[in-house]
Amino acid sequence: GWIGRCMERLDDLSPYAVVHFGLRPPFALASATHMPLAVTPALMLAGDPARSPALQDARALAQTSPGENRTLERLRTKWHQAQGRLVEICAAFEARAPRVPYPPTDLGQDLRNAAALIHSELGVRVVSLEMSGFDTHRDQRVRHERLMVELDGALSAFRADLARSEGGREALVLVFSEFGRRVAENASGGSDHGQAGPALVLGSGVRGGLYGRPPSLT
Repeated sequence: GWIGRCMERLDDLSPYAVVHFGLRPPFALASATHMPLAVTPALMLAGDPARSPALQDARALAQTSPGENRTLERLRTKWHQAQGRLVEICAAFEARAPRVPYPPTDLGQDLRNAAALIHSELGVRVVSLEMSGFDTHRDQRVRHERLMVELDGALSAFRADLARSEGGREALVLVFSEFGRRVAENASGGSDHGQAGPALVLGSGVRGGLYGRPPSLT
């Protein structure tokens, strides 16, 4: 919850302060007061929440029933909040059509949408997204090279897109792994979980270079 705790120290945050692209926000975003808004591809494809067949069951929450309990009442309130926020987010996607070509990968498309939110005036402070496939217990050299090429292409487009607005130029991109790797190669041409791993930082205010004391490779 380290990012969530950072948000708890800020005042006057909008409902869109923390947005995660995916079904389950990472533990880093956990907060008791500023829960992340999770946006999934299915929600974005659903379109207008008031008309979408995909959200028909959710719209049933709008109908009150006699003798309902407090849990259902709270669910109804959350649904109305989510409905309004989904409309705002989809409008931000449409209003900020990218002028930069993004790779046709899941990461590239998520970063394109992330840039649209950053350019918008919704009060977004943190955008979180994920890239899977780095659990390379085997064939690490080939798989890792492919993954890094994908990451590089998506981040290059994202950086160029961020330059379009003041909010984008002030953005800081932090790339980190939820687990480290060992130095020693295993019997399958990969590496197993360890304690060390790098973090990549990108942005107009970043002074490039290698920071920190590298761990011993012996």
